[in-house]
Amino acid sequence: ELINFVRISCIFLPLLPLSFTSSGLFQSLGMGMKSFVCTAFMNFVRLPICFIFAGIFATLTSLWWGVVIGEYAGAALAIGLGIFVLRKALAGKYEKLHLYDDGVF
Repeated sequence: ELINFVRISCIFLPLLPLSFTSSGLFQSLGMGMKSFVCTAFMNFVRLPICFIFAGIFATLTSLWWGVVIGEYAGAALAIGLGIFVLRKALAGKYEKLHLYDDGVF
């Protein structure tokens, strides 16, 4: 079963750096609550999905697929919100952030 876990978990690993980068972006811009919401969403979505998959399929492999789906859902939220916040920050729509004349924070 461990081999199945490694094979299945490799599916969501490419999205983890983007999710972590979005979380770091929120924290560096003073938006820690958005970082917390993304992380909490990922964890709270993953648990019911894993529970449902385990109840329906009753295999350990179904739990690994539940983890993958939960990670993708959380990463999609974090990446989407990160892109939205970054575009808004670069457009100068945040009062706390001021761009210098050369476009650098």
